[in-house]
Amino acid sequence: MMTDWPKSMKVGLILLILVMWPALVPAQEPADQTSQNVYERARFELSDGNYREALQFAEQAMAMDPTNLKYRFLYGQALFKMEKFDQAETVFKALVDEGDRARNLAFIELGALYGHTKRFKEAAEYYGKAIEAFPERGNLYLARGAMYMEMGDFTKADEDFQAARRVSPDMGAAVEYHRAIAAYRQEDFAGTKSRLDEAITLGPDAGLEKNIRELKELTLKEEKALKPWSIRVGAAYQYDDNVALEPENEPEGVRGRTDSSWAFNGTATYYVYNRRAGNAGFFYNFYTHLYQRLNENDITAHTVGGFYAVNANPWYFRIQADMGYWYADRQDLMTRFSISPSIARVIGVTDRVEMFGLLEHKNRMDEWDDSDHFVIGGTYFHRLVPPMRKDALGVTGRLGGVIEQEDSYGDRGSSYWVQEIRSGVTFPLPYEVEADLGVAYAWVDYASNPSKYGGLTRKDKRWMVTAKAGRSITDNFRWDVMWTHTFNNSNVANNNVSLYDFRRNVFTFMLTGAW
Repeated sequence: MMTDWPKSMKVGLILLILVMWPALVPAQEPADQTSQNVYERARFELSDGNYREALQFAEQAMAMDPTNLKYRFLYGQALFKMEKFDQAETVFKALVDEGDRARNLAFIELGALYGHTKRFKEAAEYYGKAIEAFPERGNLYLARGAMYMEMGDFTKADEDFQAARRVSPDMGAAVEYHRAIAAYRQEDFAGTKSRLDEAITLGPDAGLEKNIRELKELTLKEEKALKPWSIRVGAAYQYDDNVALEPENEPEGVRGRTDSSWAFNGTATYYVYNRRAGNAGFFYNFYTHLYQRLNENDITAHTVGGFYAVNANPWYFRIQADMGYWYADRQDLMTRFSISPSIARVIGVTDRVEMFGLLEHKNRMDEWDDSDHFVIGGTYFHRLVPPMRKDALGVTGRLGGVIEQEDSYGDRGSSYWVQEIRSGVTFPLPYEVEADLGVAYAWVDYASNPSKYGGLTRKDKRWMVTAKAGRSITDNFRWDVMWTHTFNNSNVANNNVSLYDFRRNVFTFMLTGAW
């Protein structure tokens, strides 16, 4: 048996050498075949979304074969995907001088790069050069038409869209979708719907069909919003645990007089014109607030006015002027004349700022003096968390302030000065409920008024907390519930009684409708 071992070992050694030979002997493949393998790996990583790895493998392939233009082309594509636009532009611009095939493909990439960076004129220029090289490719006409559309040249855009369908009939659904977008941007809603309907009949793929249906829904909503009239109505039931905020007698100060009430309001608006760029028109508003027991606090008002608004993205400006006639406990109370401007600016995709003001004159018909009322304020909004869906609510925080002043014409008026800080956050809850929490703190200074305060200077410090939740029931109706808590601390006291200190809780259920 011992004599058989050397022979067996020899056979095993031969088999081992045969198995290991490819690893032991250096590869004899040509260098370009090795760079080709690395290039294929770069292509795989690029298509799989691993752009950093694609860039690394493309660099390796270029180092192995610096003359191969397709390696450099892929290198530029990886830079583009990584949003290194300046470097990608340099690569593609260099390829323009490297021969017909490389130049023509670089034209396409430069068109896409300039379009992505909103350099639409240059994008259209390079797509035009690509069309000269590849006149049979309908997607290039479609891309250049999109650039013309971004520049607002809808005539040239439609010519390119039509050419794309002529050259590539199988792109009919995509072409009609782009033509619908062009009609939508020109506020031609009938044309938008017609082209979207045609796009559906041409058999789009699942992704395009989803886009078509979303644009159709958006078109119907905006068509409804930009109609020449609108009506908004609302009803609210309210419980207030402290309706009266003035002391009924000095020994006790302000005491809660609880009551429940109903409030109704309605606004009808007619638009002289109503476009995305702005609108102008007239409105009438009716408001009434009726208590069940404390009828002396009942209020009814009729208001008519006009407005003018300009929407010049990222700016929005609106000014309104109105006149209102107010009744209290079925008696004439006052006539109000007011002008209220507002301006807003969008800052990127996460921030916006709003400023507002009010100049108001109150012509009193009761025992109180006439007065002028001034308000100026602003709020900064910052989106903390983006919405999960397009139709959902994200998380947005806000911080702002208000300065308010009322000047009475005599001693029997209500002259005061308010400085208030406001903050809050809106956020989503389950079942598509939208919620809002707010906190405000104010310093209120009342002018000396012998007929009311006995010559004392009144200074109040006021906290206010609000919590609100609501959701849409249908496209026209929504409900909301709200709780407001107010704590007022005043320096006016008599016999150790803080006359104007009070706490107040108001609970409200609201139902609103809009058409």
